[in-house]
Amino acid sequence: MLTRYPLGVMLWAFVFVNQGFSQDPSSSLEEKLQSFYENPRYFLNTLPEKTDAKGRVVHGSRPFPSEFTSDRQFFIKREEFRVRNLFPRDANRVRTLPLRGERVHAPIEGSPEEFATYDKPEDLIEGGGSLVRNVFEMDRMALREQELPARPWSDDYWPIYRGVLGARYADTDFMSQNGWKGFFDFISARPSTKIVENGTEEELQGLSPSEKYDLLLGGEKSPLTDQLWKEGKGYFERDGDVERWMGICHGWAPASYMEARPLHKIEVSAANGRSRISFYPADIRALISLVWAKTRTPVRFIGGRCSTKDVKTDDVGRIIENDCFDMNPGSWHMAVVNQVGIKKRSFILDATFDYEVWNQPVFSYSYRYFNPQTLKETSSLDEAVIGMDTFARDEFKKYRARDAKKIVGVNMRISYGVENRPRQYAEANPEREDRSHTVSYVYDLELDKDGKILGGEWYNNAHPDFLWTPTSNAKPMAMGDYHLLGADLWDGQQPLEERWRKLASQSAIYGQPLNKIVQSLLKLSTRTQ
Repeated sequence: MLTRYPLGVMLWAFVFVNQGFSQDPSSSLEEKLQSFYENPRYFLNTLPEKTDAKGRVVHGSRPFPSEFTSDRQFFIKREEFRVRNLFPRDANRVRTLPLRGERVHAPIEGSPEEFATYDKPEDLIEGGGSLVRNVFEMDRMALREQELPARPWSDDYWPIYRGVLGARYADTDFMSQNGWKGFFDFISARPSTKIVENGTEEELQGLSPSEKYDLLLGGEKSPLTDQLWKEGKGYFERDGDVERWMGICHGWAPASYMEARPLHKIEVSAANGRSRISFYPADIRALISLVWAKTRTPVRFIGGRCSTKDVKTDDVGRIIENDCFDMNPGSWHMAVVNQVGIKKRSFILDATFDYEVWNQPVFSYSYRYFNPQTLKETSSLDEAVIGMDTFARDEFKKYRARDAKKIVGVNMRISYGVENRPRQYAEANPEREDRSHTVSYVYDLELDKDGKILGGEWYNNAHPDFLWTPTSNAKPMAMGDYHLLGADLWDGQQPLEERWRKLASQSAIYGQPLNKIVQSLLKLSTRTQ
């Protein structure tokens, strides 16, 4: 188990780094796989079929909405910074051990010493010693599909170039600015202190989530907002700009299923005791995402981190670069079925195999089988499983697990939450605010004689990189929260106690909102009206 997030500041690149070809959604799986055998390299570089919640095809090689894809200014300019700082060294479990010959394969358990051992699904799943590992048992237990009772809620990724939570998302004049300096100059010309003194009601309502939070603390400064703008200032002074992909998606992804959904607009007392501050559900979601992004909690993690731009492949097109083969399909299949199907818990996947990190919280899956030899898709496991000795057209033969006796194809559809734009809705409406994508991953599973999963091969190079989740009992704690253990939550009717305000101001130096305050706002927002 790791003791920190495996991600750091991250996400939302505005370029198609992996220039794959989209699959034709109207084609059957059999037709798609037939094209795989006609031209494996081409097929391996096609992008998995992806749709939105309404079933519309999502184009592009990254999970962001189409309205963001026009800006392609990001590429490899600061890859060294990303690799060293955005993915902590102690979480960067890439394959670095020597391999035997040209074989690039990660057995799931009982691995020989030359193979890395971080690809075990039990490292993701609490109580993993009792995992279901046999495909026939999974079938008998009716685990071919599952949807979690509560979907993760969507939130913005709160980019650094817009001041993170310092962004006045409800102010159309603010949102029309361009680049970090444009946003910063706008805020500097009309700081929140002036708006509180003589601003209109509309301006007060349009303050950013962090500015509203700072009004709870009192004083002439805005400690949390100032610290969040400093994050972008450092990049701007060094590089002349702030890349648009950087934000706090690594905070939203776990918060979206670890925390309750804020439901109602609330009003609480400002530090001056006279003003009432409105917090919309979007404001509270933002603060929850920030506290998860800026604090450390124990996490469980499996998979690898590819930090390579130009990934090496063999003559078929299969990835042979050890760092970038990433998660084995066998580990992936067992992790999904056991975590979502049996444990009924979400997890976060990095939806790409390359050096970018795209965190998405999973909430459902379903899969069908296909016969690797005939390519026929079916719901019958018996019709799809074949013996390895009868698999005459195996393009990945030299990579197969040594003890594999059988093989079966799988077409799995995974649904996960994606980000949205914050809006000032007084009442939360999941259908209006939440966004999700569904992607199809095609792979095969190598089985022993009894059906136990030993490994497998991906049929697309664009596949999940790594999986992670906070432990079930994880709670984000800002520095000041450790001094408030056991204290009751704030009721919002009176100004915060002086001790709370002091601790919150001290935590804000590190960009951390006090979780005691955030949980107080959340409780007020979720109570029955």
